[in-house]
Amino acid sequence: MDDKREFYPLIVLGATFAGIGAAYANKADTLILERTALAGYEFANAYRIGEGWNDVILSETGKQLKLEMLQRNILSEQGEVHIPALAPLVYNRLKKDQFNILLMAELVGITRAESQYCVEVHTASGFKKFFTNTIIDTRTDALPGDFIKIKSINALLYSEEEASICSPASQGAVELMKGKQRGEVIVRLPVEADDDWSSAREKLHTFWRNRPGEWKAWRIISVGASFDIRADQGPVRVMDNWSLLPSAAYRNPLEALEAGLLHAEGKVRMQ
Repeated sequence: MDDKREFYPLIVLGATFAGIGAAYANKADTLILERTALAGYEFANAYRIGEGWNDVILSETGKQLKLEMLQRNILSEQGEVHIPALAPLVYNRLKKDQFNILLMAELVGITRAESQYCVEVHTASGFKKFFTNTIIDTRTDALPGDFIKIKSINALLYSEEEASICSPASQGAVELMKGKQRGEVIVRLPVEADDDWSSAREKLHTFWRNRPGEWKAWRIISVGASFDIRADQGPVRVMDNWSLLPSAAYRNPLEALEAGLLHAEGKVRMQ
């Protein structure tokens, strides 16, 4: 991105799949601001497998992304996905397609002066202000409480004993979802909306210590770095030319990408 440029017609909050989709509508004039170093985290880093991968009507952009996922063996024709491998693909796309993106940009505040918004962020280089006509907020960590339907913490499991869990299963509110690779399973544990990382991880490890006997061969090899959030869909008006479009509201990354693209192109009615 141009370090000296201050005005972008569109600023997208969150390097989510919906945010990236919105930026695809006009990459040159869109700036993505992300408070972390992660992209596509609401699926890839949350270990959220998603569903309905083959149900989405795709734009040319969406078709290209899905084709790359198939070619890289991340996604199968049947909709099975190796979700941890999605993050490197997203980073490669951001670089190759030359997005204007600023990572590790903590949002300080948004003010309005006449017809423009001033978006102030803090980065490793200090405070910086950007100006825009339009804001699309796709983040999960800034969602109002009444938007969140379910909040979960997910973990990646592995076992050599493939037969132990050969299909999606459940244990009370806990879900087990089979990944694309052999011996790969995601466990999804719902938590309370006000749980932080410490309390959520403690609940996960408490559950796992007391898991059913038939699951004893399975081991947690990694815990998601983001919460798995299920939310109400947007776009919802916040203020004039400022909308909320939670990327986590969609069933899979392709659907979220399409929602962002259609909204930025003005093809989706505001709620």
